[in-house]
Amino acid sequence: MRALVKSAVDDTRIRILLDTGANVSVISASFAKKLRVFDHGRSLEVRGINPGIMETQRRALVKVTLGWKHAYEFE
Repeated sequence: MRALVKSAVDDTRIRILLDTGANVSVISASFAKKLRVFDHGRSLEVRGINPGIMETQRRALVKVTLGWKHAYEFE
């Protein structure tokens, strides 16, 4: 079962997949560009269930809204 919910990132309405076990949330570079997300130019190492380490291209602080009420700010 997927937990897709209506939400918004920096006031742009989207649907997101909630993963309660994740330490970080990620989006593609093209989607970040479409949302006009300002990045800090820093990368972040990410480990998943697969062996090895992946590195993100950038980090950004974004406002996430769930149910149309401001919920969190993530970096």
